[in-house]
Amino acid sequence: MSKVNIRELLQSYQYEEYKPYDDEEEGKILINILPNDIILNIIKILIKDNDLRNWLNFCLICKKNAYLGLYETISWREISEKIYLNQYYYNINNSNNRELFNENQLNYEFNFKFNKNWLKLLKEKPFIKFNGIYISCVNYQKEGGKAEFSSAWINPIKFITYYRYYKFFPNGKFLKLLTILEPSKIIFKLNNFNNWQKLVNFNNEWEKKVFQGEWFIDINESDNNGNNGNNKLICKSEGMVLNYKFIDEFKITSSDKYHRFNKLEWIKMKYIKYEQQDETNNVNRNRNELGIDEGEIGELSIDNERFFKFHRINENEVNELIKNYESNKYLDIIE
Repeated sequence: MSKVNIRELLQSYQYEEYKPYDDEEEGKILINILPNDIILNIIKILIKDNDLRNWLNFCLICKKNAYLGLYETISWREISEKIYLNQYYYNINNSNNRELFNENQLNYEFNFKFNKNWLKLLKEKPFIKFNGIYISCVNYQKEGGKAEFSSAWINPIKFITYYRYYKFFPNGKFLKLLTILEPSKIIFKLNNFNNWQKLVNFNNEWEKKVFQGEWFIDINESDNNGNNGNNKLICKSEGMVLNYKFIDEFKITSSDKYHRFNKLEWIKMKYIKYEQQDETNNVNRNRNELGIDEGEIGELSIDNERFFKFHRINENEVNELIKNYESNKYLDIIE
């Protein structure tokens, strides 16, 4: 595949028509009477659906659909609008310092930064994904302690395994969790920002460790060469410790050219400690120019942490799992 020019191959399908699957099959193919504009409208409807797999499956049916759905500009424009108009960015000119990307900004970048190429924009401008969950599996070992009066020459080795979960939502919020529980028992519970608490049993301690926060991408972040990278993600949330706020900073990266922006690599894990309280015993929180609350700032170690990788969630299986939740019919729904 790496040696095939996909764009040239798709362009060669420009004048293809719908053909019967079997050469001996008789009768007309009714879809042939539809003009291309109607087919493109069908493609737009499929893209607006929550799951882009329907669009992709439609495009892979035949050569004509492949040309209309994967080569023509309309698909990539619709996908760009679907993705980027739900992204939050840091804006130094806005008093809230965090705003939803709008259509004017998208069109400006399309025209002046990406040479009027929607596909180029999708390949190069990082974004957060919502139709799944980001998971970090951490494994490391440490030296344990010997039992009293032990005659062993060396200390035992302990193996530590835990998971971090990040689930982002188009409303600029996220849910995060640190637990030893495996993905099959977690991810469907965090799939809905407003209703996740209805799916949990608070007799279990881990549910109390699910925290909500706000996220945004810092568009002013530059790389070592001074280029605007647009790939620094900042996530702010409360935590287990009272009067502390935790700020996780990541770099949005790609595993390879076929899996775009599916990784979050750690930059820093910070905390802010508040000391002043108001008359109602609530913490006073002054905001600086980055929209980050002021207070005593420190950093936590990320030596043992591992990157997050995005896993798409099958919505149909999630709905089925929710229906069967009372009987605890957990399934592995990571694809």
